[in-house]
This record gives sequence, C-alpha cells and structure tokens, in this order.
Amino acid sequence: MPQSPDGWPPACSPRSSPPGSPGWPSFRIIDSATTGEVLRSLGAIPVTGIASGPAAVQALRDGTVTAVESNPLSAVENGYVQVAPYVVVNAPLFAKTTTFAVNSAKLASLPARDADWLRQAAQQAAATEATSATDRTSWGEQCGQGLKPLALTGQQLTALQNLEAPTYADLAGDPPTALAVDRIGGLATSEPRMDAWATCHGVGVAASPTKVLDGSYEITITQSDVVASGDCTDCGNAGTAVVVIHDGRYAGHGVGAPSAPGNPNEPSVAFFKAWLPGDPSEVGTVSITGNQVTFVPETSQPQGSAPSTSTFELFHGLLTMHLLSGQGIDGNPPWRKLS
Repeated sequence: MPQSPDGWPPACSPRSSPPGSPGWPSFRIIDSATTGEVLRSLGAIPVTGIASGPAAVQALRDGTVTAVESNPLSAVENGYVQVAPYVVVNAPLFAKTTTFAVNSAKLASLPARDADWLRQAAQQAAATEATSATDRTSWGEQCGQGLKPLALTGQQLTALQNLEAPTYADLAGDPPTALAVDRIGGLATSEPRMDAWATCHGVGVAASPTKVLDGSYEITITQSDVVASGDCTDCGNAGTAVVVIHDGRYAGHGVGAPSAPGNPNEPSVAFFKAWLPGDPSEVGTVSITGNQVTFVPETSQPQGSAPSTSTFELFHGLLTMHLLSGQGIDGNPPWRKLS
C-alpha cells in the first residue's frame, strides 16, 4: 500500500535515473528473493527488517519507505491505510495462498485412513476460505478508513509485464515452480481478475478487457505444420491444442503437455514430466487493441515461447489470426470456438 499513486508502480511513471537513486520508491516487504527481484525490475527498492505495526507506520510517516506489503486484515489492524491509502486492484504483483504441503512419499507411506484425513482437512480448509467473509469485511473497513483504490490502464499493465518478463522467465525455468504457475494461471481463466467487492465506490471494476475473444478455442496441428514451422519434429508439438481466454488471461492445453506424443528424451518433453493431462502447458496475459491481439507468456519460455502479436478475425465461430510479430501459428487452419 503506497502513500501516493506515483509511488506504485514505476511502470506507471517512468523515471530516467538509475534504480536506487534518490526519488525511487522503497517497499517494506516480507523477505522473499522473488518479491525483491520483481520490485527491483520495476525500479523500486525492497526493504526488509522493519517490523509490522508501529515501526512500519513510522517508516511510512518519515519517508523511510514508500509502501508496505500487506493483506487487508493487517492493513486495518496496523493502521497502514491512514498513512498509505493507495492500492492497485487489478494487477497484483504475485499470488499468495495458504496451503497444506505434504511430501508425496510420506503421504503414500501413511495408512489409507490417515491420508484420507489429511486430504479431507485440505478440502475443508479450502472450502472454508473460499466462502469466508473475512477479506470482504476487512476491505469494507479499509474503505471506511479512507482507502483509495487505483486501476492500471491497459498501457500501464503492458509496461508492467514487460518489466517483469525476466522474473517470469526465471521462475519458468524451474519445473515445480512452472507447474504451480501454470495451475494458478489455469484457475485464473475461470475466475474474474478481481472480486467485485474489492473496491471502494466502484473504482477499478470494469468489464473483461478481452470480452470480444473470451471463450475456449481448439486447433489441430499436423506434423507437416510442425515441419513447415521449423520446430523440433519430435517434441510433441503436433496434435490438438485448446486455448482458453478469459478476462485478460489465457491458458493453453494439449500441445507440449503429457497428452501430446513426443520423444521423452527431448528436454522440452521431459520438462513437462510432472504435468497431468488437465494441466495447462502455458499461461499468460492477453491484450486487445483494435483488431490486434497480443499474447504474453508467463511460462514455457524455456520451450521457446515468446510474446506474439497478431491480427484476428472471429467469424461464425472460427478465429483466424495472422502473425505480425513474435512466435506463433500464422494463418490456417483457424481456431474453432468451443464455448
């Protein structure tokens, strides 16, 4: 939560001085190498070692830090809203989840009854969290304390993604992390970008920026298509692929995943060994300007995925795209809309 809208993020207010120079915003964060990397890529200075509560409030008041990392409940309880009232509602820097983590080998060694208890506890905890009114209540309290939500424009969001690209690629290079990001990204294609109640007086609530293309699409890629594209011929790139587009997000299924045939000795095939058939093999963001659509992958960079921009036409359930820049499938066959 920053003190002023200019304090988050630098992508919104480009600066010419080197990162770390006077005037760059500083963020009190929960110590995390990834969080620090994300903030440095945006030109901000991550700060640790400042305790939550009065110490963080004082650091905000005297300018030691510009913003603090906080959840709604802590922001209310610690008095952050009064000194740092601004929050961006449509572009969280990262997802945070509360999890039950169990070693697979240990879980398999437990008696069946005990393993079932653990699974039941995890399912009940997830269901309770999903229906809890705690976050909504805390958000309402923040609004009462003077919270000022902000929403990034499409241009600002694109700038944010470009600056974060190296961090995305870094995370995507680790298979367990890439799988977690893919699964979270897959969930994002079935949920709104933000909760309708995460606002004060309607600020930040908007229709899907990709409404014209939201849906599921299917395409069949033949081996001859793969050969013509110059891709690896035994990397599992032929077959049926499905892409789901929803509220500025996309998830690609099929090609490159375990369900697609491929030489298991190829690194790009072996990378996906832990993926289940229903897991996306790539997720990312989608933006539309006029008749042009841009896909920015957040995973699969190790397999050669890169941002691409194409013109598009959706007619009678067929989506035709012609590549303008980047990497992608150009022209025929068109994608068939499933839903």
